Amino acid sequence: INNFPANCIERFHKKRLENLYKYAFDKARKLFVIGDMMAIEFARYFDKKFYPIMNLIEFSNTARPIFQSTNNSMLTIVYAGGLHLNRWKMLLEFGQLIEKYCEATHIKINIEIYSAQEPAAKIRKQLEVRPLLFKGALYGDDLKNKLLKSDFLLHVESVENKYRHFTKRDK
Repeated sequence: INNFPANCIERFHKKRLENLYKYAFDKARKLFVIGDMMAIEFARYFDKKFYPIMNLIEFSNTARPIFQSTNNSMLTIVYAGGLHLNRWKMLLEFGQLIEKYCEATHIKINIEIYSAQEPAAKIRKQLEVRPLLFKGALYGDDLKNKLLKSDFLLHVESVENKYRHFTKRDK
């Protein structure tokens, strides 16, 4: 919201988008956003009440879940999320780094990718090159159990300049 547009076309587009948001927000009975920080920022910016919902699995009343890895000979890293904004490219890059690490240390690591977004065949083929394993979508308790049984959880954001303004948070 607070990224300053670089030129007049971007300023026009930003203002038009803000007006569209304001119009939509005025028509909505309730406004939901992904999390608490976003609710605070949007409420301050748009002068409306926003309700945070999480796009993560909540572990009810468990401050720190006990992870239950079942395979000591293989480490499992799990990514559960979207492949949009070229996040799939970051997964490829991370997979290449992990593969080099595996070759150097002889440690076996899988990176399981769970996403409701079905990638194009060309991208999916790349997401199935060791140590990456594209697994498709998981929901509800199945996703929660998979996250609990993983050794590590992975979060990625696109670092491409054309997408960074979507995910970058100004200080």
